[in-house]
Amino acid sequence: MGDALVLFGVAGVGKSTVARHCSLEWPAKRCVDVATVREVLRSNHPELELSTYDVWQLAGEEPTTENLVRGFDIYTSVLWPTLWQVLHRSAADGSTTVLEGAMMSPEKVCEFDEPGLRLHPRMLFMTDADAHLQRLKGSVPAGSAIQLRLLESFPLVRALQDHLARLSRCYDVPIIENRSLRTTVDGILASLPDSEHRRD
Repeated sequence: MGDALVLFGVAGVGKSTVARHCSLEWPAKRCVDVATVREVLRSNHPELELSTYDVWQLAGEEPTTENLVRGFDIYTSVLWPTLWQVLHRSAADGSTTVLEGAMMSPEKVCEFDEPGLRLHPRMLFMTDADAHLQRLKGSVPAGSAIQLRLLESFPLVRALQDHLARLSRCYDVPIIENRSLRTTVDGILASLPDSEHRRD
């Protein structure tokens, strides 16, 4: 029986750092970053050139919340068939996998049904908008073009987080408030099977 921790959330909530620690400490056979998968697919799917906060362009001409949600659904529909193959591999070899990234939908994750795999989806969340913004600003070079775009698009990032949280609640996906690295990692690991961190 394989196990997969699927860790998702919007930009700047700490997914990559948490995923690396979980992968090492669980431990997981493989840790897959969705951004790497996206890079491979971009040559055949130009829509994957868009960032999380730009996917509204797939659904309309204005950066509205409605277009953001519709564009996100389009984007994840293109990406998910390949991610499902990653999960199928874990089921086939009975291994542990950490799959992390921004472009994942609770709905798509919970549609995956593989008898040989236990799926453990978790959404990372940041309630404090100011702390979230500071984390985002610190993740890219100060004054760079990408930082300016992130700052301009921050309201859309927060709107997408709210959308993903609503979906997570609908599909009973645990929402993890990422207040500190150690607390977050320990809490996630304690809920996973065959983990030294699990508390009986």
